[in-house]
Amino acid sequence: MKELSIVCLAFSIIGILILSLIPFITTPKTLELKEIKNKNLGEYVLIRANITSIRNPTKDFYILNLTEEDSSITGILFSDKNLAKIIIKNNTYLIEGKIETYNSILQLNINKITFKND
Repeated sequence: MKELSIVCLAFSIIGILILSLIPFITTPKTLELKEIKNKNLGEYVLIRANITSIRNPTKDFYILNLTEEDSSITGILFSDKNLAKIIIKNNTYLIEGKIETYNSILQLNINKITFKND
């Protein structure tokens, strides 16, 4: 009986690890900012945007204003001080993240930012 419990625990831990890695091994959907709608909630996406402002209201996260032509969305970057220090405002970046809402407003919880050379 003890062996069965150990096997069940091992498979449970492996399953949790696999589920937690899925967002990192799947390719995000490429969208333009103007295409992001409520129907995209929960999706991991890749966007190309300019970062027009960076705010640091607490030590835990940064709020970025992401724009592309006439569209914009708020981006949330949690606890990545090194990345936030090298971001240059008004440059174009490829940004990966998950579309979520906060106070009924769409936002992008950022996983990765890459400088985009035009």
